[in-house]
Amino acid sequence: MNPTSKRSNFEPLKRINSTAASTRQPPHPGYTLMELLCVIGIIGILAGLYLGVIARAFIYVTKFVNKFSGH
Repeated sequence: MNPTSKRSNFEPLKRINSTAASTRQPPHPGYTLMELLCVIGIIGILAGLYLGVIARAFIYVTKFVNKFSGH
C-alpha cells in the first residue's frame, strides 16, 4: 500500500488572505457593554480619589484661613 494514496483524497488547505481579514469591518460599530462598564468604573475610581484630595485640601485651606483671620 502506497502512503501517498491516502493523502490524494484531501485537498490542500486554503490560506486566508491576511490583508482581507485585517480590513474587514465589524458588523456594527460601537462599544460593547463590558467596555463601557470598565470605563465607567475607572472614571468612578478616579473621581473618588480626586474628590478625596479636593475635600482634604478644602479642610486644610479653611483651617489656614481661619487661623490667620482671628476666628
